[in-house]
Amino acid sequence: MNPVRTRRVGLAALGLSLLTLAVVSLLSFNDWREFRRSSQAVLDIRRLARLNEDLLVGMEDAETSQRGFLLTGREKYLVRYQAAVESTPGRLDQLAAGVRAERGGIGPRVAELRSMVAQKFTEMQRTIALRRDKGLEAAVAVVQTDAGQRTMEQIRSLSGEIHDALDNERQRSWDELEGQARVDRSLILAAALLLAGFVALGGGLLTRAGYEQQALAAAAAASSELLHTTFYSIGDAVITTDAKGVIRMMNPVAERLTGYAESEASGMPANQVFRIVNEDTQRPAESPVDRVLREGRVVGLANHTVLVPRHGGNIPIDDSGAPIRGSRGLLEGVVLVFRDITERKIAQEALERSERRFRTMADSAPVMIWTDAPDGQRTFFNQPWLRFTGRSWGEEIGDGWRAGVHPEDARRRQEVYERAVERLEPFSVEFRLRRHDGQYCWVLGRGIPQFAADGSFLGYIGSCTDIDDRKRAEEKMRHAAKLESLGVLAGGIAHDFNNLLVGIMGNASLLEDYVAENPQAMELVRSLQLSSERAAKLTRQMLAYSGRGRFFVEAMDISEQVRQIVPLISASIPKNVAVRLDLAEQPPIIEADASQFQQIVMNLVINAAEAIGPDGGWVRVSTGTSIVEEGEVADFGAGGTLYAGPYATLTVEDSGGGMDSDTISKIFDPFFTTKFTGRGLGLAAVSGIVRGHQGAIRVESELGKGACFEVYFPVAGVLPPAHPVTVPQAFSGSGKILVVDDEEVVRRIAKTALERAGYTVLLASDGLEALEVFQRELREIRLVALDMTMPGMSGEETFRRLREMAGDLPVLVSSGYTRTEVFQRFGDGINGYLHKPYGFTDLARAVQAALRSDEA
Repeated sequence: MNPVRTRRVGLAALGLSLLTLAVVSLLSFNDWREFRRSSQAVLDIRRLARLNEDLLVGMEDAETSQRGFLLTGREKYLVRYQAAVESTPGRLDQLAAGVRAERGGIGPRVAELRSMVAQKFTEMQRTIALRRDKGLEAAVAVVQTDAGQRTMEQIRSLSGEIHDALDNERQRSWDELEGQARVDRSLILAAALLLAGFVALGGGLLTRAGYEQQALAAAAAASSELLHTTFYSIGDAVITTDAKGVIRMMNPVAERLTGYAESEASGMPANQVFRIVNEDTQRPAESPVDRVLREGRVVGLANHTVLVPRHGGNIPIDDSGAPIRGSRGLLEGVVLVFRDITERKIAQEALERSERRFRTMADSAPVMIWTDAPDGQRTFFNQPWLRFTGRSWGEEIGDGWRAGVHPEDARRRQEVYERAVERLEPFSVEFRLRRHDGQYCWVLGRGIPQFAADGSFLGYIGSCTDIDDRKRAEEKMRHAAKLESLGVLAGGIAHDFNNLLVGIMGNASLLEDYVAENPQAMELVRSLQLSSERAAKLTRQMLAYSGRGRFFVEAMDISEQVRQIVPLISASIPKNVAVRLDLAEQPPIIEADASQFQQIVMNLVINAAEAIGPDGGWVRVSTGTSIVEEGEVADFGAGGTLYAGPYATLTVEDSGGGMDSDTISKIFDPFFTTKFTGRGLGLAAVSGIVRGHQGAIRVESELGKGACFEVYFPVAGVLPPAHPVTVPQAFSGSGKILVVDDEEVVRRIAKTALERAGYTVLLASDGLEALEVFQRELREIRLVALDMTMPGMSGEETFRRLREMAGDLPVLVSSGYTRTEVFQRFGDGINGYLHKPYGFTDLARAVQAALRSDEA
């Protein structure tokens, strides 16, 4: 060939290469524009699908809100209904604006959906109006027609049809995207082949223009080898055919997927080697080679098309076919490029199944579930979370949910979370979260870090469990345990102190006879008696706090008691405080110790008056009856557990400065006071007295809003008839009395007092000694004065053994505990009860009364 002509041909080849590159660039640009258009279409369809889902969720929330209002009549249940009324028209407009009439026939469905939504809102408005105007039965009558349910089912059906139509549109757009991708691959392959040929040809011609035909042949051979290497090393399967669809070449990937070796397939029709069928019907699908030969353009596979290899089975594939044209533009063959997408399809299906399974499981879980992105933004909330907070997904997503965390807990919760993220470890934290009704409830938040296969951090998945009831129960148990332990301590101290006071008071009584003629000595005796009485009052307060301070229980009218007590304490109330009485005309009757009830009223009224500042104010004392429901006692401040039923109530309110929650939690502690100096057990004794009467106290107060103490007493019935007062007889007597007490001072005082009254006294320091003395003096002993609490053999066991030895023996029990508790332990078999500490007259009167009861 002429070297000049060879050079010209080489330049022409380079020009064709540049032209090919320009054409490929132009086509690639057009393909890119089509790709953007299809991508935007997919995004638009997803947005419409979300609008459709949000509209259906809003209608279901509106229906739930309507039913809650119909059942309860509470306006707060209509919040979601009103939100749906406001948001649904806008969503319908957006859905209608985004849907073209020719897009899968969605336009008419949207119009029909709008009509059904309007019909549903009309039905809900009607039932709401009936509930407000005519009550529950009128509204339920409309609901029971099932018209609303049928309308809602139609709305769900239309929403589902719209969802399916949009899904089909999304799939079509996605297919267009994949088609564009296949076109791009074909263009790149064709361009690579053409450019490789042109460049190789042009380079060979230009560099070897002067060479002979042998050199040109060597250059052509090198170019062919390059093309061969490229063809056989490409990662996708490639098959080339001639203009009749007969296979020319196959690379190793195509050999593996079809099951045919290139040597076997060469010369065979492509349809025989590249067999494809529909995945669902298994019917043969049209070969891309036939379509390219017929249409002369790049084509791709239809959806759900699979390859049937020689050895059988199905292989999901992506493919594209492109024409191979000669120098004159004539169709000379087809290049078919395809790949195995089995793993991609399995992964995609598994991902979709996993997502559906997770959402279903999360929405049906009994706890609130959430997920976080690596940057800490919340990406998911299940339905229990949204129901708990009463907020929408849009309000909670990202950082929106943090608005519901109690301000006092937000920083602590965030610190725990950040520390866990820093270490990529699980965390657990308790905090308060605002409920849909506006109240803050304690929840237990837990989170576990999630990692990808390569170890990268994906964020947290966690849960929140409502533990508000548990926290309240734990707090009440801690408070009750504290009161119980302090009560046991106070009761034990009071018991031992009473034994000492018996000696002090008894000796003081006896001293009166010896120093009656000495005024100075009598003054000292009276001072001693006054001090012992004050000490006895303190022990009564301690017993009251322990819940064992009821001594003389009687039926009483609490309104009448208040009328008598309030004037007695008027001198202790500041002049700028007005005491108002609001007493029930037909008051409930309770069984209580009058002196202890007086202590309750005095403490509560005086405390309320002292809580009022110098500007003055008021204290209101009221009585009445209240019904306690099951579980209501959990909110009470102090006292025992109340059973459901009617209770008499004593309420003391004031207009003072009020108390914060920390103060309220301590007011019933012994010696706690908000004043400069305290005056003893105060409200602690009140709490014990109320517990001893099987009652409870409810406390409500806020800073700047005063305080309210409401005391509950079990209702007793009616007042008993009055009994005539009898004049006591002289306390002298005769016979032997056995005194059993573990305290020597008590035994000595009892012996002196009873001997002065004319009795012969035998002493025993414990139960065993008492049994020995009694067995020895069985016929002579007229009565046993028995201490209830003794070391070794208890008072109850000693009493039982004495009864076995002499069933009709009169027994008088002495104790610092209450009359009720003594009779609960000993039963009705004892003949009398004497409260410690006691004096000479008290002991003589109790012995005489016990002997008379036995004779009667």
